[in-house]
Amino acid sequence: MAGAKDKFPMSTAKQVQHLARVGGKDLKDTVHKVFDRLFSNVLMSHFNMKRKKVKMSLQNTKIYQAIQDAVLKSCKEATEVAVHRHAVEHLKHALGRRGGGGHT
Repeated sequence: MAGAKDKFPMSTAKQVQHLARVGGKDLKDTVHKVFDRLFSNVLMSHFNMKRKKVKMSLQNTKIYQAIQDAVLKSCKEATEVAVHRHAVEHLKHALGRRGGGGHT
């Protein structure tokens, strides 16, 4: 019988450490690269930071906290507010990017 350890092989600390290595040329690029590494455009198009209409909220999830912690760790100039702002913009435009499903 598979235990929880088999389903979630990487601890949050290891996820943060792994994502912090993604990097980018600046804060915005780093946030975008981390999101692109974790999610397809189709998947991102179903999320926003606060649950609105039919989309699901990403803001209060463990994965968003790991993303935020990783970016804060890898970018010296990063703040929680700036990471949030870039995350919102990246999710907002997922639908229009290749593989995002297009605007309906």
